[in-house]
Amino acid sequence: MRNGAVISYLKTSIARGGWPARVVVGMTLVAAALLFAIVVDAALSYNRIHPGVTISGHEVGRMTREAAEADLSRRIEEASASQIVLTSEDRSWPLFPAEVGTKIDVQGTVEDAFALTRQAGFVSDLRTRFALYVTPREVPLRGTVDTALMDQLIGQIAAALDRPPVNAGLKIVDRDISVIEGEDGLVVDRDTLRAQLKELLFSLHSTELAIPMMVQAPAIKAADTSDAVQQARTMLSAEIALKLEDSVWTLSPEKIAAYMDFTTEGSGSLSKLVPYLSAEKAQAFLSEVAPAVERKPRDATWETDGETATLVPGQTGRALDAQKTAESLTLAAQSPTDRVAPVGVTETQPGRTTEIAESMGIVSKLAGFTTEFGGSEGRRDNVQQAAKLISGTILAPGEEFDFDTIVGPRTVENGFKTAPAIINGKLEDTLGAASARYRPRSSTRSSSRASTSPPARTTLYTSAIIRRAGTLPSAGADRPSASATTPAAGSSSRPPPLAAASPS
Repeated sequence: MRNGAVISYLKTSIARGGWPARVVVGMTLVAAALLFAIVVDAALSYNRIHPGVTISGHEVGRMTREAAEADLSRRIEEASASQIVLTSEDRSWPLFPAEVGTKIDVQGTVEDAFALTRQAGFVSDLRTRFALYVTPREVPLRGTVDTALMDQLIGQIAAALDRPPVNAGLKIVDRDISVIEGEDGLVVDRDTLRAQLKELLFSLHSTELAIPMMVQAPAIKAADTSDAVQQARTMLSAEIALKLEDSVWTLSPEKIAAYMDFTTEGSGSLSKLVPYLSAEKAQAFLSEVAPAVERKPRDATWETDGETATLVPGQTGRALDAQKTAESLTLAAQSPTDRVAPVGVTETQPGRTTEIAESMGIVSKLAGFTTEFGGSEGRRDNVQQAAKLISGTILAPGEEFDFDTIVGPRTVENGFKTAPAIINGKLEDTLGAASARYRPRSSTRSSSRASTSPPARTTLYTSAIIRRAGTLPSAGADRPSASATTPAAGSSSRPPPLAAASPS
């Protein structure tokens, strides 16, 4: 059936069928036209970027990926040879993109352009395709800048252009006091400049960019300064004394002036300028006072007669509280008569408090043994020094005893001497010889080696104190002993202790 016959047939059908037939035919024609448009659009953009897509304002539609990448690379190269000029009134800062580490991801950007009409599903992508014929779509450049280089550049510009705000305060020259009124400042708006510069770098356009500025209010801006002048005069009227028990430190009026700072009380028209002594400005002075104030805390420990342990409670310490001391000095300085300030202190806690020590349950002897040895004076001294360093060591349940960590290096500075030791089958003088010889009991989980620094370790399964018993004789065979004190039976749910070791 030829086209003329089809048309004639449709006319006859419509004439016979009325409006329902007309609707069907109309819909059929619309569907055919839509299908035709889809086929044509698919053919035009097959394996190419869809028409209507732009990158940095440049049309890349109907380009293949390779062609678009080549085109974008060429434009990036041209842009990299041109300068962006940052300006502020009569000053300017020319800038090449490379100076702030600008890098453009060409392949990633082109892929974004290609995927614009191929990523959201058939219906949504179809809508995007047809919309692009009416309204072009810009694909942003993928890229990065070196944040450190950009911040460095912005910092240099700010250093040249910033007019910082002026805080309200008092100017003191030889006790002559004058008022400094607070003033707004004008500074570079760094965040806005950073965003605008980055946007311009990724546009591939070389042009001038006006540096954005912003008003910055002072941190201290007071409506009333009259009381502050009188308060400052009182503070400078005489020296003040800082006292702790029998110790006294004095501040001259010159030092008071050097440490004076200002804040405000109230707000708006009711704000008042208030002088005070600043802990930050007085840091050097307070650092001189701090050592005399400090009292180190003392950890809770135990005293033992070899069989039982008696808890010795811990003690808190104290330290200088710089802020409290500065506040105390301010109050004294504001008084015309009582110009003595107590030192502000803070309590410091021991690492092992009495409560922690009590929870360890150390009350009675765990084990003890004696080992014999002989040798030169140097060997005997080394054993005694090692025993001295180990004595008083406290192990919590499951904690490992590490000889090298507790005794430390075998050096002259650490109290050790040179003595004979067997090394590779030969007797040689060695610093610290005999200091680490162990003869543990069979239940001990540690090693025993003839070496000057063995990896001697003992693990205990309950709290314990390792102590040496007595002192070493000056000559002859020596019998040092060691014991470990542990919780009383029934005070711990852990297995019985497995080990305690002593130097030999």
